[in-house]
Amino acid sequence: MFRRLLSLGLMGLFLASVVSVPAAASATEAVAKADVGILSKTVPNCDGRWEEFRRNGNILEHRWQYSAGGSWSGWASLGGVSISSPWNEFLSDGRARVCRFDIGFVGYCRTQSAPGQGPWTAWARA
Repeated sequence: MFRRLLSLGLMGLFLASVVSVPAAASATEAVAKADVGILSKTVPNCDGRWEEFRRNGNILEHRWQYSAGGSWSGWASLGGVSISSPWNEFLSDGRARVCRFDIGFVGYCRTQSAPGQGPWTAWARA
């Protein structure tokens, strides 16, 4: 798994200009993200709500919809120092996992405690 994380993390460094926005996001929101130049990835949660992950400086943050198609939370820090864009996956039980690579190219991941909700686990080495 670490080899997969490493290759995806390094690829994220080279694809830094890619910004992913869900179809439900407004054009204004998409332009704002592009103007800021933040590395972000938006993914659907198991219950139809979108969750967005971004690297803001070297800190990973996320926000989520309160209901499918509804309003968004504010940005919340997931902490950690990252040199890569966030990499996400969903486990077989529906929980989301976000991973990052630190300056020494060591991979770390945090996982939702239950499908579609937090709290998130502490950072653990991948």
